[in-house]
This record gives sequence, structure tokens and C-alpha cells, in this order.
Amino acid sequence: MDQRIADLFEKMKARNLFWSYSGKILPKDVKPDLFVETVLKYGDVDDIRVLFECYDSPYIREVWIRRLLFDNRFRKLNFNGSDLRGGYH
Repeated sequence: MDQRIADLFEKMKARNLFWSYSGKILPKDVKPDLFVETVLKYGDVDDIRVLFECYDSPYIREVWIRRLLFDNRFRKLNFNGSDLRGGYH
């Protein structure tokens, strides 16, 4: 596992973002899509930059579309104005 992902996981864990798991949770215990979603929701710009350095952009985009784009609770995170075709409104 990439050390940057391990460090980012520990940062998210320290913020208690994996509260429903045991306190002894390891990065391998969290599915990648849940990890990516968590960082997109709660990470800062540097955290998201690490995601793009360690995961393929199409995968991150897929997670964003499936798990965040249409979730109105996180509407404020969808600030770039792009639509699903790659255009802008």
C-alpha cells in the first residue's frame, strides 16, 4: 500500500470518520470506494490531491458520481458546475 494512502487513512481515522468500525481498523478493512468518498467529503485540498496522485481520475469521478453528486446532503461539495457530459452550466 502506498504510504501516502496509509497516512491519509490515519488522518481520516484520527478525525473519527470511520466511527462505525473498530478502533483497530486498518486501511485494508475499508473498501476503496468508501475511503475515496470519505476523503472527498471531509478532506481538505491537499487530501484530495493525494487521492488524485494515488487513484485513477476516472475511478475518483465514478465514486463522486455514484455516491456524492446526487446526494443533496453534500450538494455544497459539487461546486465546479460541471454536468455529467463534461460541460459547464
